[in-house]
Parts: sequence; C-alpha cells; structure tokens
Amino acid sequence: MDLITDLPKITDCDLILVMVDHVAMKGVIFIPCNKKIDATDTAELLFQHVYKHFGLPDKIISDRDLRFAAEVFKEMGKLLGIKQMLSTAYHPQTDRETERVNQEVEIFLRFFCAKEQTKWKDLLHFAKFAHNTQTHSVTKNSPFYLTMGYHPRPLPTVFEKNHDSLGGEKSD
Repeated sequence: MDLITDLPKITDCDLILVMVDHVAMKGVIFIPCNKKIDATDTAELLFQHVYKHFGLPDKIISDRDLRFAAEVFKEMGKLLGIKQMLSTAYHPQTDRETERVNQEVEIFLRFFCAKEQTKWKDLLHFAKFAHNTQTHSVTKNSPFYLTMGYHPRPLPTVFEKNHDSLGGEKSD
C-alpha cells in the first residue's frame, strides 16, 4: 500500500491510495483521496475497497507514512489478524511491486493527461483496467481473469477496421 501524491487537486482529491495484491492475483486498486486522510480514513478505505470484494488481507506492506504506521492502523491490524510490514526508510525496494505499479500509473496519467492534468481522476479507472487486464508473468493470467473467470471484452480502438460508420463493410 502506498500513496501517489502531489497531483492536481480535483473535487477535494489530490492523491491516489495504491493497493496491490502481492500474493494471489497481482491486481491493483487505485483510490482517489485527499492528503488530509489519516490512519482511520485509510482503514475505512481498506474496508470499502478491498474487504467487501476480496476479504481481509493476511498482511499489508507499506512505507512508514504516518497514515500507515499510526497506532490506530497497527491496532486494527492486531484486532483483525493482519500482519503489518513497514518498509525500511529510504529503501523502497521492500515494496518493489507497488513502486513499479506507482511508476506505471504515473506514466499512464502523464501520457493521457498531458493536455488536461485535471482529468487524472476521471482516467484512473482506465489505468486500473489496463493493469488488471494484462497477463502477469508470475500467474500467467490477468488479475481480471483470476478474479472474474473470463477475459473482458475490450473497448474498440482506432486501429480496428470498422468501416460500418463510413457505409462500408464491417471487417471481423
């Protein structure tokens, strides 16, 4: 679990809470939120976005941000049987997988929000979908497939040959 910070503020959101499944499906969850969130808010987001879909995690790997290292978050972990693993200060390799996901979403948003940086929140679900539909080298399947049991039907792209709108034949 990590935060992508210093984003343009949009409807009271200026950071992304990033959650990565390191064990089973390798999927991600991106939650737009505000830098004012505290440990209690973070725990609530964990319940809203993770627990209701996947159940409780066995462990949470995070950096030493106060939102993750605060006593209330530690206590929640103890009560629910969630092992909390904090990375070493200035050593992001401890949570290398989440750092890679952070880089991936930052590149995605930089590319798609180059002209309109205030669109990052609107495009965040596309970044999640893009990650979760890619085949992972460890699981040999996409997180989407491992969760849902089928591959999603993709959106049409500009590269597909669809002449129907021009009055021509639609190719398969």
